Amino acid sequence: MNARRDLIVVGSSCASSLQTCDTAECNCALRNGGFTLIELLVMLALVGLWALMLVPGLARTQPDVRAVQCLSNKQQLAAACAMYTHDWSDYLVPNSPGSGFGGWCSGQENWGSSQANTIQDYYKTNCLGPYVVNQFKLYKCPCDTVPSDNGQRIRSISMNGMMLGAITPPGAGGDAYNRGWRTYKKVIDLTAPSPAMAWIFADENMYSLNDGYLQMGLNTHDYPDVPAAYHGGVGNAFTFADGHAESHKWVWIGNAFAGLRNCPYAKGVTGTHWQSSGQDTDWYWLRDRTSALQ
Repeated sequence: MNARRDLIVVGSSCASSLQTCDTAECNCALRNGGFTLIELLVMLALVGLWALMLVPGLARTQPDVRAVQCLSNKQQLAAACAMYTHDWSDYLVPNSPGSGFGGWCSGQENWGSSQANTIQDYYKTNCLGPYVVNQFKLYKCPCDTVPSDNGQRIRSISMNGMMLGAITPPGAGGDAYNRGWRTYKKVIDLTAPSPAMAWIFADENMYSLNDGYLQMGLNTHDYPDVPAAYHGGVGNAFTFADGHAESHKWVWIGNAFAGLRNCPYAKGVTGTHWQSSGQDTDWYWLRDRTSALQ
């Protein structure tokens, strides 16, 4: 007697019926009728595995929403600066190196309970107030999320220390830092670097942030004030003198004590002159967009 077995053929008109046939005939009927239940389960498992492998890759290609918002904030801030320059005879926004100079930012932030951390009046009455029109979010990167003692700070940005506007240079009279490098009062002064290459505002790491003035060391490989690495720990967004804004990713890996990627961003941790080196490509990128030799 020939061996016989029961089969369920899935996908045929007889899928719900129990069929009995010889083994050889069953093999033929099975291939002509569709897939077996086991084959379908295997296919579904493979599709699921493929999806699990694909999703992380897709996630990595999605932009960081906060970084996108940061760039949008910088673009609007650049437009505000351009309007200021137009109204004030080509002068750049006046910088703010400490409380004694006035400038665009009269208060100093910190990890403690400084009034400038949270009081909006500092920015309602500054020189950019009429152009920003109470859009205080423009002053802060959304990735700067660690609060001070009295809450979330209004500001994370600082201004290029070589862009002065209508203020007296710090150390005027022979004691200026970055000796041999140009400072700028008007857009017309920007012959090197050009307005499209000269950055005005960027986010500063709370490691060094206080006033609204970001000091760059152009004669030494270090960071007196430290540009932030807020976008996934590796990036920043800049405004430029021609009115555009752009994001930039820091590329030098450095080490635990050097490089913008590695500067601490943690509650209460402060310092100055974060280390760089002659191999720090990020330092050179910033130098070339901060000023030029006289």
